[in-house]
Amino acid sequence: MQKIDIVNLALARLGQASIASLGEGSEEAAKANAVWEGALLTTLQACRWGFNTARQRLALLEEDPDGYPYQYRYAAPSGMLQPYEIVKPLMVGEAIPFIFEQDSIYTNEPDAVLVYAERSDKVSSFPPSFQDALAWRIAGDMAMALTQRPDMAKLAEDMFQKAISNARALAGMARKAERRTPRYIQARG
Repeated sequence: MQKIDIVNLALARLGQASIASLGEGSEEAAKANAVWEGALLTTLQACRWGFNTARQRLALLEEDPDGYPYQYRYAAPSGMLQPYEIVKPLMVGEAIPFIFEQDSIYTNEPDAVLVYAERSDKVSSFPPSFQDALAWRIAGDMAMALTQRPDMAKLAEDMFQKAISNARALAGMARKAERRTPRYIQARG
C-alpha cells in the first residue's frame, strides 16, 4: 500500500471520490496533504506498534544531575517520538523507572537501554492494522471540511479508537510472549 492508497481509503470511508494523485489540485488532495503529517504522528504514538519500536543503549550526558531524583541523565535518541520503557541490557521485561524531559532521559540505571517509538515515514512498512487506524485518523481529520457532517467526524474518531484498541490487544499478546524469560537464561538452553 502507498500513501495515496491510505488517503483514498480515508476518502472512501467518508463517501468521497478517490483522487489520482496527492499533487492534483482537488480539495480532497489539499485536505489530505494538510492532515497527513499530524495524522501520521498521532497514529504512530497511539499504540506500541512493532514496526516502529526501537531499542537503543543510551548515551550518558551526566551523572547526578542537579534537581532530579535520578543518578543518570542520558540523551534521548534522535527520531524518538515517545519513550516506552528502560530495560536492563540482558533482561527482557524488567522495566526501570525514568522520566523524559527536554530531550533527556533520567533514570537510576547505569547502563540504560531505552525501548521507544521512532518516527517512520516508510508507508510500505506499515502493517494492515496501522494502515486501518491511519486511514480512520485521516478520515476524521478531513470529515468536517469535506462533508460538513459532525456525525461523520464522530464516526471516524470512534473507528480510529476501535482500530487502536484492536492493535493494542494484538501488541499485548505479542509482548506477553516476549516477557517470559531473561535472555541470559534463554541462552543457557
